[in-house]
Amino acid sequence: MRSSLFFLAIHLTALAQAQTEVRNTTFAFSGGQYPTFSVVFADIDAGDVEKYMKERLKPISLELGGKKEIMSIGTRLPAVSGDTMRVFVKAEQAGKGGDVTTHVAFRLNNAFIGPESAEQERTGCRDWVYQQAVMLKKNIAQEKADEEQKRLDHLQSDLAGLIKDKVRLENALEKNDRKVSDDQREREQVDGEGKLMAERVAAKRQEMNTAPSEQLTKDHESLEKEQEKLTHKAAKLAEDIADGRKKSEELQYEIKLNQLNQDLKNKEIAGQSKVVKDMVEKQAAID
Repeated sequence: MRSSLFFLAIHLTALAQAQTEVRNTTFAFSGGQYPTFSVVFADIDAGDVEKYMKERLKPISLELGGKKEIMSIGTRLPAVSGDTMRVFVKAEQAGKGGDVTTHVAFRLNNAFIGPESAEQERTGCRDWVYQQAVMLKKNIAQEKADEEQKRLDHLQSDLAGLIKDKVRLENALEKNDRKVSDDQREREQVDGEGKLMAERVAAKRQEMNTAPSEQLTKDHESLEKEQEKLTHKAAKLAEDIADGRKKSEELQYEIKLNQLNQDLKNKEIAGQSKVVKDMVEKQAAID
């Protein structure tokens, strides 16, 4: 039950952040208490909000100024009035990392637009603030979606590396197993040659003992050398086979570990894909 309430709370919070509400309030600017159209932003600093508002006001204003707050002069908002006006903007943040409340005041013909102003003026100001807020919120959501997409891309790149590495390991295992099989066949052949050589050495020794001669002695010594070579070759093959089997076990373990890591990475990708999908849906729901 608690889990359901927790996820419901998260859903409602996300929904609330997606919906943009412009409120009529008042705010103490450096020149006095002005009626304002205010909107709240999350996941952004006050300085970034003011920078964004400057960028939005600059193309439609003759001049931008103000030290304690933004003030535009000669601003044209046709939806509000055919006359130019002054716009005051101040963003304040509730502590480090807290929500940012942005206050926007409009002064037209030496009078501030507020709840008692003409409907066209009120609606025009409210719509302008709303449009800027929605655009900024979408920008914030897009930046976060881009960050999450980068994480997803990184995870997918990791998975591609694991898949490539597994193919390399499997090829190495196949090649190693073939070598072990070849060595085993050669060992069997060498063992057979060794038995025949042992019989030849024994026969030559018997012949030499029966009728000793210098030639028989040389032949016997030559056969013993061949026998010694076969013995060394058989020992080397036995060592190679043992090493090959050990390497196969190690490669099989690495392949199993690689597959485990792939499974874990796939789970991470599935989770991150959902995060990206949710971020995209959140951006689309902003209004």
